[in-house]
Amino acid sequence: MGRRGTRIRYGILLCMMVLLTVQAAWTESDALRISYYDNYPLCFQDENGEPQGVFVDVLNDVADGEDWELIYEYHSFEEQMKLVAEGEVDLGLAVADTKDRADQAAFPGETIYSNWGQVFVADHLTSVDTYDSLSKYRVAMVRGDIYAKELEDSFQFLGLDKRFVYVDGFTDVFEAIEQGQAEAGAVPRTFGLLHGERFAVKATTLAIRSAKVKVIGAPGTEEVLEAIDRWMLGMRDDPNSKYFKILSRWLREEIKEEVFPDWLKWILGLAALTGVISLSFAFFLQKMVAKQTKELRYLAHHDPLTGLPNRSYMRKLVDGGEWKTPADFLLIDLDQFRRINDVYGHEMGDRLLVSLTDLVKNHLPGAAVLSRLSGDEFTILLPRFQGEDFANQLLELIQSPLEVWEESFQIGMSMGLAKLPEDGTDYDTLTKKAEMAMYQAKGKGKEKVQWFRSELEARLHETHWYLRYLREAIAKEELYLAYQPIVDAHTECMVGVEALLRWKHEGKLISPGLFIPIAEQTGLIHEIGDWVVGEAVRQLIAWQDKSQAPRFMSVNLSAVQLNQAGFVDHLDEMVAAFGVEKSKIHFEVTENAEIEKIGNSRRALEILKQRGYRISLDDFGMGYSSMNYLKELPIDTMKIDRSFVQEIGQDRETEIMIEELLILANRMNLMTIAEGVETQAQWHFLRDHGCRMIQGYYFGRPVKAEDLF
Repeated sequence: MGRRGTRIRYGILLCMMVLLTVQAAWTESDALRISYYDNYPLCFQDENGEPQGVFVDVLNDVADGEDWELIYEYHSFEEQMKLVAEGEVDLGLAVADTKDRADQAAFPGETIYSNWGQVFVADHLTSVDTYDSLSKYRVAMVRGDIYAKELEDSFQFLGLDKRFVYVDGFTDVFEAIEQGQAEAGAVPRTFGLLHGERFAVKATTLAIRSAKVKVIGAPGTEEVLEAIDRWMLGMRDDPNSKYFKILSRWLREEIKEEVFPDWLKWILGLAALTGVISLSFAFFLQKMVAKQTKELRYLAHHDPLTGLPNRSYMRKLVDGGEWKTPADFLLIDLDQFRRINDVYGHEMGDRLLVSLTDLVKNHLPGAAVLSRLSGDEFTILLPRFQGEDFANQLLELIQSPLEVWEESFQIGMSMGLAKLPEDGTDYDTLTKKAEMAMYQAKGKGKEKVQWFRSELEARLHETHWYLRYLREAIAKEELYLAYQPIVDAHTECMVGVEALLRWKHEGKLISPGLFIPIAEQTGLIHEIGDWVVGEAVRQLIAWQDKSQAPRFMSVNLSAVQLNQAGFVDHLDEMVAAFGVEKSKIHFEVTENAEIEKIGNSRRALEILKQRGYRISLDDFGMGYSSMNYLKELPIDTMKIDRSFVQEIGQDRETEIMIEELLILANRMNLMTIAEGVETQAQWHFLRDHGCRMIQGYYFGRPVKAEDLF
């Protein structure tokens, strides 16, 4: 009996252990395993190792209603995606919805938070406002993050050098900058604005496309995701719902001191003693929170300077289907606005933008919506067939100067137009296509309006093609200089040469008229310009021992180069290193460059002349301000444009103009060079009327250095 009783007790004990084990396993398997990572304030781990953030609060509230048990696990973002895809965890928090990720995990229909990425840089860096300027620095990014993928694709498309530093979380991005492991980083905009000051970083104007951030689920979690969708649908349209209170808590923690200053804490203590005071104060706080929530929602969709709707508002209007009829989409860019900021300061620039906004609003058609896109760019959504008429009306309005603080400003605009829905059904596509049209308008001259056309998109891709291969051209030795003789009009002896840039890619010569404007727009002109000057000066030195060696070398400078801070000193140091006599270097500036750029370049040219270089004015006579250039700029040589020379013997009025130009140049003690001389008759006419030097096919085409003599 004793042995039998012992066996029975052991059996009962064993059964209890099995039951307990099964129950524990059942309980554990019944709980939802949640993966989260470092993405403050959407989700993060606090100092106690506990999960916190917008998504955690939302999921906890859903779990309370659905009677779920949640187990949170902290991972890197890359680990989270892998664990969800393999079904090792049930849900992952704060994941941007993309097509690639939708193949790995299940996404619910509802978005919990929309955010866009932004590039932040160390405080000590100068302006970083293009991908080209960003490529000079190391950029920290979270592995597998959507903003990292977007930057990788953009750098790949533009052919930029990648200096990416990969980390596990967004806090690690800023720590990498702080510790000198990177100079820049890509993070969600909200995260950056809340943490930038703590890590001594600052925001740039480089934004990365917006993302719909959601919860993701492993296979088999469809019912869980549907429950989250039901919760969002029930909360979204009520500004006083739990959802908006969660957003208010996490997205504007910096206002806590405004809402609960120290003196309020004392009042709260006293209020606990008096029911009436407690109720009154609770009502007061409720009103304050409601007011703050309303302000937050307003700020999220409006520009703080002008009060206009911002990009977020317009995206909601167009993408959300609130605008239900065909429309004209107008994008406005102010010409030379940056110069106003540079000369008068940003405060004056801001006041000017406000004044311009008021002017446009006062003439805006009733159904139109005006928004500020960024900086000096605005967009207007107008009913169909009103866009072009209103654009032309704006051009008439800005003919009158705007008065700001006793200063008068003459504003210029370039505008692009696209059609909704023909050119795009979402805000980003419309903006992109209107921007293409705007740049086309800007290329035609100031104060122009241009509709988007499909060929503009093809031209943009062509521009990217040129840019990609132009970056590699120097290293691959595809660029070279051709030299065209400049001869004395009387002796026919070569006195100088002009260095002309050529690009031969895969056996095909590419016109400078195609690639030089792209180099100027992207900043590549600085690197290419340095190479041209160095190569030309080296060649001039190599020719010194030849009996027919040219006495001077003429090199073209871009207005973009002249306007770069420190360019003159840099150029002077580079030429001085060769030990060549400076008077043998003639720098040419183009007469038809924008007058503002040439005007801003005056000081740079004066310094170059003071240091011993000669200055030539190229293509004289092509632009409308030729005489002004002669008066304002420190010119040594006038180069008469080929378009005049070609009319010699064919148009007497042109011949009279050339005669007058030569008389004027001689009276101003300027040397003269006639370009594009192709016949003996043209040469004799120019020589007989006092032109000092001749350049053109009649005396020699541009050739490589070894073929010049």
